Amino acid sequence: MPRRMFVRVRDVDTRHEFDVYEDDPRIGTAFERVKSDRYPPAFMERRPKHHLTLAGQSAARSKPKPSGAGEATEKEN
Repeated sequence: MPRRMFVRVRDVDTRHEFDVYEDDPRIGTAFERVKSDRYPPAFMERRPKHHLTLAGQSAARSKPKPSGAGEATEKEN
């Protein structure tokens, strides 16, 4: 019995990359194939690669929280 191969795909909606079996019916509709020269078919499933949208506010640039209505801070005193 021949072993089934995994191929690398990208989810059309979320842009996450992961492996599915090469005969998965969702390839072409919900998933698109990723470059096969970089990710050739494999016998074992590879780790997923999650797509993160990092544009916008970062944690280091978050706005300071207000100290309260009408209260003076240490700098203002």
